[in-house]
Amino acid sequence: MTTANKASSEKQIKESEEPEKVKFNLDPHLIKMLEDEPFFCNISRYVRKIPTDSIPTAGVTILEDDITMYYNEDFFATLTPAEVRGVLKHEFYHLIFMHVSSRKKDKHLLWNISTDLAINSLLVGHADKSTALPDGCLLPGTRPKEVKGKQDKEEKHGLTLADVIETLPKNESSEWYYDKIQQIANEEMKKGGFSMTGADSFDDHDMWEKIPEDKKDFYKEKIKSVIQKAAKNADANNSWGSVPSHIREDIRTAFSNIVDWKSTLRRFAGISQSASSRNSLKRINKKYPYIHPGRKKVRTARLAVAVDMSGSVGDADLELLFGELSTLAKQVSFYVIPFDTSISEDECFEWKKGQKISGKRTRCGGTCFNAPTKWVNKRKRMFDGLLILTDGMADKPDPCYVRRGWVITPNNTLAFPSKEIQILMKK
Repeated sequence: MTTANKASSEKQIKESEEPEKVKFNLDPHLIKMLEDEPFFCNISRYVRKIPTDSIPTAGVTILEDDITMYYNEDFFATLTPAEVRGVLKHEFYHLIFMHVSSRKKDKHLLWNISTDLAINSLLVGHADKSTALPDGCLLPGTRPKEVKGKQDKEEKHGLTLADVIETLPKNESSEWYYDKIQQIANEEMKKGGFSMTGADSFDDHDMWEKIPEDKKDFYKEKIKSVIQKAAKNADANNSWGSVPSHIREDIRTAFSNIVDWKSTLRRFAGISQSASSRNSLKRINKKYPYIHPGRKKVRTARLAVAVDMSGSVGDADLELLFGELSTLAKQVSFYVIPFDTSISEDECFEWKKGQKISGKRTRCGGTCFNAPTKWVNKRKRMFDGLLILTDGMADKPDPCYVRRGWVITPNNTLAFPSKEIQILMKK
């Protein structure tokens, strides 16, 4: 065997002995999340996952009209299953909070850090022990690990960003962290100096800058549609997983069909009116001008308002409901139907336009939405719409023969999924 052939043979043997690099497989982690994090998995279904070496960790963006998550396989291979889950949820929270499609604040680095502080507050320190964060992730109240233990509070430079993060409370919004850090930085600059050092976001946010401005609104609606579907599924199956209750409420408000309650309530009342006509000397008769009087249309409210007076609706909420009905009565007349599990004709009354009425509790039992629904169905020729003012805590009722809407008291939601309009009240 020649020297060249011998060297070639030894090289082949050496290469065959070297273990082949095993690619990181993300699928088992997503399947595991499906069991106890179905809300995040429903979001994941609409996110394309692309392995890449171009970023050191991970990042989510929109590429060619697709919601896309890039991830570095080598980085993910170093993580524990709990940390993989933490990174995935971190990226999905960027979608939930619309960080990807929203326009950044003036100070980009500070905004990137603020979004991470808000998200990471939701991922650690809670009952969910199956989620962790890799080293280097920023957490309010904790000094960034890369500078932990260093005495970098130099007198001539003043505070650093790492110092400030160590003092911040958890569970605030991105906007709150942005404004708070900027406030502290401005105050420190007056004293002698402030350094934006000692911290940085662990994942890639630079891809957000590459999204064309003229497409951001379109992409925002695309993301909203994905989150809305995931939220509806979570509510229908009681499968929110580890999402904190206050975040669930924020998601319902931002992504469901719940809208501004005051304007929608009045618009609903305006739609639920019928038209009649009467003679008017001020109107010219188109067929017989100046011979016969014209006709003037008169719109009359045909709205039924069912007020939930069950024991679960507190006096403060009941007062709030009647307060808005007083405002509504300045514009239209409507028929008030107090109910709990039943309805009494003696308690029902017409609230005429311009009339001032003090609301009072007449019932305090359970709740049955079929009571007002059946009452209006039997009188469907009398009404064009039914509004049910309630805390939402009862079973789904039968279909209604007229347009039906729901006015939900503050901090509550319907106990069942519904495509009917929902008006979420706020104090």
